[in-house]
Amino acid sequence: SSLMSINSPSSPHPYIIPDSAEDIPLLDPSVKYARKNINRKSIRKYAARYFPPLSWVPNYKKEYIRGDIVAGLTVGVTLIPQGMAYAMVAQMPPIYGLYSSLVPILLYILFGTSPHLSVGPFAVISLLVKESVLDVLGPDGAQDMQQYINVAVAMCLLTGICQAVLGLARLGFISALLSDPVRNGFNSASAVVIILSQVPAIVGYKTDRTTYEWQIVVDLLIGLRKFQWPSFLVGSLGIAFLAGCKILNNRIKRFQIPGALIIVVVFTLCSFLFDLHGRLGLEIVGTVPQGLPRPSVPRIDSIGTLLKCTV
Repeated sequence: SSLMSINSPSSPHPYIIPDSAEDIPLLDPSVKYARKNINRKSIRKYAARYFPPLSWVPNYKKEYIRGDIVAGLTVGVTLIPQGMAYAMVAQMPPIYGLYSSLVPILLYILFGTSPHLSVGPFAVISLLVKESVLDVLGPDGAQDMQQYINVAVAMCLLTGICQAVLGLARLGFISALLSDPVRNGFNSASAVVIILSQVPAIVGYKTDRTTYEWQIVVDLLIGLRKFQWPSFLVGSLGIAFLAGCKILNNRIKRFQIPGALIIVVVFTLCSFLFDLHGRLGLEIVGTVPQGLPRPSVPRIDSIGTLLKCTV
């Protein structure tokens, strides 16, 4: 052997005397670990944790293209009216529902990890935005739509920052500490609040903005003389059709009826062809602004109250 072991009288461990510099072993454990575990494959795997396309793009197959195109068209057509409806739940202009539907999907393509996760606005989030903005501005301040939008956008920005910090700190386990009764109660209460918030749109007249659901009921009863039968009939037909589609879809597993898509197409065509807005006074979305707004930092005045609502 080219190496000799000499026992030192002051140490039980042998010293290694190499014949050349190339035979010098790496004695630092951290260096050994780095040489053993850090390579091109491990670096790519680590980078894929923060940029998932590095993992799924190389494994993408041509057979997936057709299904992805169909799924994209279906979700896109459905997401347009759905996003506008959720914006109305938050009592914001419908165009902001389209903004909040487009940007999260584009970002999730780059940073998302689940192919089955629905990304974008939904009813509970829209309800929380409305309640939080009303807490910040109050019923009187909420009458100014531009100020209402500024507070809502600022709160969304702060919420995104908080979620990014929680994600980087790996604090997602905190959600597991919420008990099922708390979550179920919150979801059930949210359903009741959302239903009450949509009743004015169905009966055809508006109520004042408030955080108290009992006041919405009082305003509805006081304004019964403004009841619009055309709005009520159109809304009731839509709800009945969606409920029927859900029942049929639960019974027929091989084919699913796209109830929301059919409702959007049929009612939009009827509104356009028969001029339901001009003849019957049905409220419609109207003109939707084109393009995207120029990015800007929202103005934040009540930062303390806004932070409390954000958390």
